[in-house]
Amino acid sequence: MHQIIQQTNNSEKIDFYSLLDEMSVYYSLTTEELLTRGFRKAYRQAIEGV
Repeated sequence: MHQIIQQTNNSEKIDFYSLLDEMSVYYSLTTEELLTRGFRKAYRQAIEGV
């Protein structure tokens, strides 16, 4: 996930749900499984710097 985020421009914010779908396919997990495994927190840390 971090590599995908690094490849985009700083001015371009990655959409949460499109990235969630992409990671779901990449890791062969459902979106619900990713969410329960902390995807939202990882997204916020990587994108929003929280």
